[in-house]
This record gives sequence, structure tokens and C-alpha cells, in this order.
Amino acid sequence: MVLEGSGRKVCPACAVPDRTERIVQAGIRVFEARRETGVDPSHGGEAARRRCEKMRQRMNEIRAWEAQQPRPYPEVFRREILPLLRTIPIRRIAREVGISLRYASLIRRGEYVPHPRYS
Repeated sequence: MVLEGSGRKVCPACAVPDRTERIVQAGIRVFEARRETGVDPSHGGEAARRRCEKMRQRMNEIRAWEAQQPRPYPEVFRREILPLLRTIPIRRIAREVGISLRYASLIRRGEYVPHPRYS
């Protein structure tokens, strides 16, 4: 519905969907322009440097941990740790260990055995 004389172009009920659509379309135009120029801030440049640094940090943590610890078998995790994890909320597991909610969920369901340094 178009509102005459109110300064509005759409009624309040239509405003949110209209605004959402305009934001989505603006975002699509920005991504298309970036694609044409070859500029993507999520790849290369500073983003790539930060990913590289994070991966380097993780690998150093893993090497340091493995140098000090014997590596238990996955069966030990499944038998001794997994039953205990099933009683702990996924958000708490993710927060305490420093992993994503998705990864914490997969671990708690037994679909993944995490690196032993997380055990």
C-alpha cells in the first residue's frame, strides 16, 4: 500500500520486508562489484595473514602438547571421556575448550574424536 501525503512510500507492515529487500539487493551489488574488480576482503591480504597466523599458532600449540604428552588411543576417549561429555552442555564444552559450537556438538555426539590435547 502506498501512503499519500505522509512522506512514506510504504505502510508500516510493508516497511521491514521492503527495507530488508533493499539491504539484500545492496549487498548483492557490493559483492558483484567486488567480484568484477577481483577484491574480496575475506580472502587474501589482511584476512589471509590473520588466518595464517592463527593456523601457525594452532600448529605450535599442537607440537608443544605432543612433545610433552603420550597420545592416547581414540578408544580411550570414547570409553572414558565421551560418556562424561554427554552430560555437559555444548555451549560450555565449546567455551571451555575454545572450539566452535558445531565442533563441540560433533564431538559430544561421538562423530569426531578431538585432538588429545582437548581431552
